[in-house]
Amino acid sequence: MSTLSSETTTPAPVHISRQERDRLIAVQREAFRAEGDPTAEVRRHRIDRLVLAMLDADDIAAAHAEDYGRRPGTLTKASEILGLVEEVRGKMTELADRGWLHKRPDGRYTARW
Repeated sequence: MSTLSSETTTPAPVHISRQERDRLIAVQREAFRAEGDPTAEVRRHRIDRLVLAMLDADDIAAAHAEDYGRRPGTLTKASEILGLVEEVRGKMTELADRGWLHKRPDGRYTARW
């Protein structure tokens, strides 16, 4: 987890040209096409990483505090992040209900095959 100190500065936004943006998007699209459909295990792993990133949300809370004038980090986590975590968990439950994932007794999900 990270912390925001008085010495922390926000880096200036990076501006890129439209051509560079289009090139980057094309590279991402090609990588997406080349990968093909990810397996259920890969999807589950990506969702797990997303949830972990959201739960370790000190950077997000710090950015909100800066944008909204000392907004408490707990408020940001409660209103912005926990709702997203619940949405992701709901998607995992849907996948389990469809038979694509198996819910283990510890609450984690694994691929059916």
